[in-house]
Amino acid sequence: VICKGTTANGSLVASADIYVNGVRVGLGQNVNTTNTCVGNGALSSTNASSTFNTAIGYNALNQSYGASGNTAVGTNALNSITVNINNTVVGAGAGTANGIGSCTLIGNNAQSITGSANTVSIGQSANTGDKCIAIGNSSNISGSTSTGVGYGTSSTHNFSTVLGYNAVSTANSQVVLGTESETVICKGTGTSITASGAISAVGTITTTSTGGMNSRVYNLDE
Repeated sequence: VICKGTTANGSLVASADIYVNGVRVGLGQNVNTTNTCVGNGALSSTNASSTFNTAIGYNALNQSYGASGNTAVGTNALNSITVNINNTVVGAGAGTANGIGSCTLIGNNAQSITGSANTVSIGQSANTGDKCIAIGNSSNISGSTSTGVGYGTSSTHNFSTVLGYNAVSTANSQVVLGTESETVICKGTGTSITASGAISAVGTITTTSTGGMNSRVYNLDE
């Protein structure tokens, strides 16, 4: 039945998914009433155990057998082939790795690596490993329990933090500020740096403090 130019003043009830101007709207495959899909191919290859999912966009949450508690917005968002649970994914092609869980991925092609959980990737092509945070386009924080903030930040190590454009870690448990060509400045009255271990730097450290280090330039390359 094709109805053109028809106005409904009450409820319109359909017993199956419908197409609005060629776009599928409904519950997706298996007609689970806890699922919602908007878009051709969205939730179209799920099974009966795929519940409480929202898929918006062409092929969003397609092929996700056993997926539960996910929100996927964007063409091919969260389009993977094994169980994915409790993820929020916004962006075309984002979240396509298998078996990710409790991840927040925002940006075109934002990803978490296969089997990772509790991650945050924000930015185009941002990528995270287990329990990692990557904020910035092309940020790749693929170790474990590490954080990167800034375009192109990178860490394949564990328990590390990299901050600033193209900052890169070189070992586990590091805090990296910027690159070797940059100057790190700590300002403010009474500013102090306390370290319980060694301080490592490429270049020089300049201090004007009258505390433990006298006022001078310390050349750590010497």
